[in-house]
Amino acid sequence: MTQYDLIILLAVVGVGLAMLAAIFDVAVGRVPNSLNGALLVGALLFQASSTSDSLAGTWAVAAGALIVAALVWQRGWLGGGDVKMMVACVLWLPPASAALGAAVMAISGMVLGLSVAVRSGKLRGARVPYAPAVTIGFSWALIGVLGDNFNVGRGL
Repeated sequence: MTQYDLIILLAVVGVGLAMLAAIFDVAVGRVPNSLNGALLVGALLFQASSTSDSLAGTWAVAAGALIVAALVWQRGWLGGGDVKMMVACVLWLPPASAALGAAVMAISGMVLGLSVAVRSGKLRGARVPYAPAVTIGFSWALIGVLGDNFNVGRGL
């Protein structure tokens, strides 16, 4: 197995774990710690197999994401599983890609929140499963990382 094969395999597993977390969040209203732990372990393996030189930046961005997400959790706007999932997903990404993932996640979360509000008829108090938005942002950013690192789609 080449390094490229390992990185692609880990990325597929990471996106699969995030999708599973999103399914759990929609179905039962929580993201299991076991899935967040698996995402974290996957991120560490992904970093170890990657040739990225932005490891310190990735950890700094993850620390910042943890602080911001913890404040949002403290206000009751997100669940603890969503916060842990966000931080685990950020650890897969270099800093610039994490910013892109956060933007896509925020837009996805807004669309999701509005659709839940319209469907439930409540603007406040409706439970919004946020793991699907985290999964969309993470997947979008990770695909971009893979494309940038392996020149996918260039020179065609």
